[in-house]
Amino acid sequence: DLEPRAFSDLVRRLNPGAETVWRDQRTNPWERHKAEHLGPAGTFQLPTCPEVLVLGKGEYRDHFGLTCSLGGARRAYGSN
Repeated sequence: DLEPRAFSDLVRRLNPGAETVWRDQRTNPWERHKAEHLGPAGTFQLPTCPEVLVLGKGEYRDHFGLTCSLGGARRAYGSN
């Protein structure tokens, strides 16, 4: 088990040329729009370590600073 920052550091060592994270909700306009306007998403960035995405479905309460409801009605998000 890695803490989010340690996980991010590991990924950066494996891909040192990466400039941004996939689905960056801080800078990607489409990802920001989805996160702000389309209801429950399947991914959210951790506020304390935005390089790490939380994926899945269900309720998160203070998971490394993230409190949200992940996933929508789509089967792609899995089950609770």
